[in-house]
Amino acid sequence: MNRTSLNYGTFVPAEQQIQLQPEYTSGSMAAETVLHELLHAIFAVATVQVKQGEEHIVSVVATYLAQIIRDNPEFVIWLQRTVGR
Repeated sequence: MNRTSLNYGTFVPAEQQIQLQPEYTSGSMAAETVLHELLHAIFAVATVQVKQGEEHIVSVVATYLAQIIRDNPEFVIWLQRTVGR
């Protein structure tokens, strides 16, 4: 069974892959799910841990988000179009 059938989405660390449902009830749900799983991926790749403290975590996440936005302009366009639906 596909793991995403039990969730809106999931990040699979071993495959470095975000898996999503084929459809969502709204664009905002799709966008929020992608962002949610993207943050799981960042935490896994950056090995972010709560004990590192909020300021460190926010700095690391901001760096990864900036890189994702810079390297994936089509994702940003998709997000802008999708979040309002």
